[in-house]
Amino acid sequence: MDLRKFITPEYEAWVSRCVIEGTGQTVGFEIDLKPRIGTSPRTYFTDDCGLSFRRATDIMQMPGHGIELGQSVQEPKILSTLQYALSNWKQASGYSEKRDQICLVCGGLRSLLDSLPQTPTLLHLQTVGSIEQKARSVADNKVQEVDEELISLLDRLRAADAEDGRKILSPERFECFLAESQSRP
Repeated sequence: MDLRKFITPEYEAWVSRCVIEGTGQTVGFEIDLKPRIGTSPRTYFTDDCGLSFRRATDIMQMPGHGIELGQSVQEPKILSTLQYALSNWKQASGYSEKRDQICLVCGGLRSLLDSLPQTPTLLHLQTVGSIEQKARSVADNKVQEVDEELISLLDRLRAADAEDGRKILSPERFECFLAESQSRP
């Protein structure tokens, strides 16, 4: 079990990784924030390595259910506390930051591939999804292998043609892709 507690001046934060039983596949992170003075905890969930968080309601008592997700967190103070707690969890748990970098690139690739509606991209999108899932789930000593798989995919996309006659990852698209990937929160 990888549940960890972190204390900030205003909150106690309980952070845990959510995994699928039997496969060990990571589906996201759950963070319970309890104000140090007063009210009961609130639960939040992220499935994008901490880029965004949603309010969550635990419905485990209902058969076949787990977490019901609500609205995205917009309040800066809560968002920064959630990011701080998740970052500390990752550091304390040995969860490689390389995983997050791979997931960011995969998110950018999905956006890029989605922007090419006339180009057959389903196989590439499936590969991106597979790489991202591996990045979230493999042991730390296997993350480098996933990174190499991503580099290989990027090389294939630089060589594959899009419907507009340019490469899927042409120099122009690559520049836009990098700018968008780096501008994500």
